[in-house]
Amino acid sequence: FTADMEEKLDDVEEGKVNWKDLLRNFYGRFQDDLKAAEANMREIKREEIPTGLKCPQCGADLNIKWGKRGSFIACSAYPGCSFTSEYRKDDEGVITLVEKEVTSEVCEKCGSKMEIKEGRFGRFLACTNYPECKNTKPIKLNMKCPEPGCEGHVVEKTTRRGKVFYGCSAYPKCKWASWDKPLEGPCTECGNTYLVEKRSRDGRSITKCPACGHSVEKDEEQS
Repeated sequence: FTADMEEKLDDVEEGKVNWKDLLRNFYGRFQDDLKAAEANMREIKREEIPTGLKCPQCGADLNIKWGKRGSFIACSAYPGCSFTSEYRKDDEGVITLVEKEVTSEVCEKCGSKMEIKEGRFGRFLACTNYPECKNTKPIKLNMKCPEPGCEGHVVEKTTRRGKVFYGCSAYPKCKWASWDKPLEGPCTECGNTYLVEKRSRDGRSITKCPACGHSVEKDEEQS
């Protein structure tokens, strides 16, 4: 529906189609499909798929459920047991739990440790005291924002299409951003305050200056 509407809107802009006729035709078809969906569409958020795994906290069955950030593993004994976990499924359909990656970052709301989780828009930090505390925040690199005069820190972010990039925690006040992972500088050639980590086509790790282009392969850098 969206793709079709975008094409038709281009025709409206060019004067080829009357916008009132366009909306009338669009909503007529759209309403029919909405009624059909209301009657026949699966209620995916209420579905639970058995995994054959047992909850490590209480021993109850673990099921796959769906939430705002996609599918996840949850204990069937909820709300008595609040265990949840991300999971992986291999090519043969075998499901394994993803071990929690607890960081040294402390939740400013409840004082608990923060863990790295994977969501619909990539990795982020979440409070280990969930669901009692639902605090989340972006992953912060151990590096200050390279923009002169900025007091923010570099954080890992993800676009709506799932591509990872790096930006300033002070956004939108500071709009510094980089597609490549930034590293502490300075550049030995031009003195730029930071470098970036890039991958060559054959998989080699290269440290490069975004200002002058000077690059050093990982092996050379270590030597």
